[in-house]
Amino acid sequence: MPLDVVRLRDSDLSVTATGDEFRAAILLWCAAWHQVPASSLPDDDRMLARFAGYGRDLKGWKAVREAALHGFVRCSDGRLYHPVIGDMALKADQKRKGNSRRTAAATAAAAAARRALRERAESRDDVRNGSNAEDVTGPKRREEKRSEENTAPSGAVAAPPLKSIFKPGDFELTERIMRAQGLDPSDPKVVGTTYFANKWREAGWQPDLIIATIERLMAKRDKPPGSLKYFEGAIADAHADLARGVPQGSATGPPRPPRAKTAAEVFLELDDKLNGRNDANEPHQPVEPPSQDLSAGPGIILDA
Repeated sequence: MPLDVVRLRDSDLSVTATGDEFRAAILLWCAAWHQVPASSLPDDDRMLARFAGYGRDLKGWKAVREAALHGFVRCSDGRLYHPVIGDMALKADQKRKGNSRRTAAATAAAAAARRALRERAESRDDVRNGSNAEDVTGPKRREEKRSEENTAPSGAVAAPPLKSIFKPGDFELTERIMRAQGLDPSDPKVVGTTYFANKWREAGWQPDLIIATIERLMAKRDKPPGSLKYFEGAIADAHADLARGVPQGSATGPPRPPRAKTAAEVFLELDDKLNGRNDANEPHQPVEPPSQDLSAGPGIILDA
C-alpha cells in the first residue's frame, strides 16, 4: 500500500491520537488494503481487535477503537470503508490493468520475434540444403500451411504466395561465400548472404572472381566482417580490372612482379645483340648460369 507521508503528517489522527491509537489505526489501514473488497474491514470487534494487534484483548481494543477507526465509514453491505484507502486501491487497479495491457503487447511482440527467428532459421535450412526453396519438401509444406491459414470461411483462397526470387546458382554461391569466410551455416552473420549472392550474379559478376577476392581479403583479417558490403568495393574493382585486361591477384595477395634476370641471361642477351642474333619473334628463354668463372666480365662469352 502506498503511503502519503505528507497527508499522514498533517492529518488530525497524528495530532490527537495516542501512541496506541495511532499504531492500531496504521495496522487497520494495512489490513483494509488486503481485504476483499479492498479498503474495507468487517464490522466485528473480534476481527478488528486481531487486525489492530490486540488479539483476544477486546477490552484493550475498545479503549482505542474510536480513534483507530478514524476515517472509516459503515456502508450498506455492513462493512467499514476508508475513502482515502479506496482511492489508492482504484489507482492501483488502473495501474495494474495498464501493466497487463503492456505485458500483453510485449508478449505479442515477443511471439512475433520468435516467429521471425523461426522463419529465419528455416531460411538458413534452405540455404544449407543448397537447392531452390520450391524443390524442398519442408518449405513446400510451409507454403501449403500458409495457404490453408489464408483460406476464408466461405472457401475462397487468398492469392498464392510469390515464388522465390533466388535461383539454384544463388544458393551454390551462398555456400561458397560462407566457406570463404569460414562461417558455419548456423552463424547469424550468414543471414542475407543469399540476397548478396543473387545481387552479384544478377550484376554479371563471376562467382570464381567473387570467391577469390573474398579469400584474398579474408587472408588479411582474423574474423569475418559484419556485412558482405565490406567486400563489394573490392569485388567491383576486380571485375573492372578484368574488363581492362589487368592481371588478377592470387587468393593470398596482389600479382607477383616479373622475375629478375640472372647475370648469365644479361650476358647472353648482350652477346646476341653484338653478334646480330637478336630475333624479336624468338624471345630469349631463361637458362642456367654457366659453370665457368664470369668474374673476368663479358669478354669470355664474346670470345666463345
